Amino acid sequence: MDIDLLAFIKDGSYRLEVLEELNKSPKMPSELAETLDTHRSSISRILQKLEEKGLIKSSKREGRTIIYVLTDKGEKLLKELNN
Repeated sequence: MDIDLLAFIKDGSYRLEVLEELNKSPKMPSELAETLDTHRSSISRILQKLEEKGLIKSSKREGRTIIYVLTDKGEKLLKELNN
């Protein structure tokens, strides 16, 4: 696994927690913010960075609603971190 990517996840607040939550089920940013008890703006920045790294992807549902899910790369990284 990419050591820089592992460091990126471990060094950031809530990055690992977001991946773990998305591993349970797809979620909207507002759901993640509520579950992790943090600001939605913080979650939005985290989601943007995770998406740039190819660990998650977004899809639109019913108008403007955006749902985030783990990618295969995100699932593999999470398994690596949990071993």
